[in-house]
Amino acid sequence: MYGEFDSPSQVHADNLLLQFKRSLYRSYFITVLRNWMLSSELICDSIPRRNGVLSLDSFERNLRAIDSLCRANNADLVLFSVPTQLHAETNYRSALDSMRAESFYEQGVAALEAGEPQRAIGLLKASIAEQPINLQAHYVTAWAYEALGDCRAATRHYQAAIDCEPYLGRTTSQMNSLLRELAVEFDAPLLDLEQIFRANDCRDGNGIVSSRYFADHIHPNPEGQRLIAGRIERIPSQ
Repeated sequence: MYGEFDSPSQVHADNLLLQFKRSLYRSYFITVLRNWMLSSELICDSIPRRNGVLSLDSFERNLRAIDSLCRANNADLVLFSVPTQLHAETNYRSALDSMRAESFYEQGVAALEAGEPQRAIGLLKASIAEQPINLQAHYVTAWAYEALGDCRAATRHYQAAIDCEPYLGRTTSQMNSLLRELAVEFDAPLLDLEQIFRANDCRDGNGIVSSRYFADHIHPNPEGQRLIAGRIERIPSQ
């Protein structure tokens, strides 16, 4: 946790700046520029990444190094799962090599726009069957399930979209699962923020993590930070 705001006026000013940054970051120009810089290796990281995304192996090595460092210095280690705003929009798209996958996807979008979510789901699932790495089809399938009121299925497809392409630094379900496993192995307290946010952010009672506690796609807003701080206070000292 860290103090971002010194006064109410700073909160207001920072919120205005955040809105501008969010719009800029989501713009098509920035998306294309960032992808070009990554592909051209103009953005370099000390930790190996695939398409700008931290690999699961590197993620695990980093966590094990942190655990070793804490043990060597007799320091307490607390692990956190990482929540993600599932509703955050993105300009990212999976490259669909299959013409059938593209066709099913476009028909599914059209069906949803025509007010036929059930038909849309069938077409979108056909697109996913043709090409499983299909961020946009999973995302629109989630919208269709939300339209039907099936928020558990919607959450599965929102997360599947992130797992297909963990764009913008979002954490995959595999990473959070690994965090939970290592917390047991390290005998370290786990603050399962993903589940805490899901339990608390029940937009319309559906439990889909939306924008209530987020300033953008991954960073908590002041209300989200207060939620995290309140849970940290409950962790017993060792």
